[in-house]
Amino acid sequence: MEKITINRVTKKSGITLIALVVTLVVLLILAAITINFLVGDNGIFRTAKDAEKEMEIAEWQERLELSKLPVYAKNEGKFDMDDYLDQIVQDGITNKEDIVENEDGSYEITTDDGYIFEIKPIPDSENPSDVEIGWVGTEDGPRIRDIKVTNKTTNSIRVEVEVANAEDATYKYEYRKEGEDDNSWKLAEESKNNT
Repeated sequence: MEKITINRVTKKSGITLIALVVTLVVLLILAAITINFLVGDNGIFRTAKDAEKEMEIAEWQERLELSKLPVYAKNEGKFDMDDYLDQIVQDGITNKEDIVENEDGSYEITTDDGYIFEIKPIPDSENPSDVEIGWVGTEDGPRIRDIKVTNKTTNSIRVEVEVANAEDATYKYEYRKEGEDDNSWKLAEESKNNT
């Protein structure tokens, strides 16, 4: 009698440790890319927030533009700056206290949401026929309005700085010589504003 031998080949299925590690690394890389895409500097959330802010600024600017219409209607096609400033207060865009006249005849107004716009008479403050409206910034911290050199000698300079939104601010006066790099600023004085 003849003996028949059958060889059985058993095949084991599964994944190797190397394949598992490679898969995990690929998944981690994809997760990092996705997180960066969502919350990075140019991510979706940041882009959406920037777009929302730009839309709010445009809406405030449009409201300021539309406030001109009643002024023109009241003055039979002529523009009056005082009537316009009264109109933007009446329209609920700002309060009287949030309108600041600049030395050049323009005005800075701060909206209820803290957006700051410059209202510039055209062609000039003496004889305005219209205003140009430009966004300046937000009310979220101190900012420089104007810098004037009041005294200049061969070895010193004195400046006058006008700031906005600086209640209870601490001022640091630093200096550096012309030609020195940006890291060479030296502290001259620090003072607290008590207004």
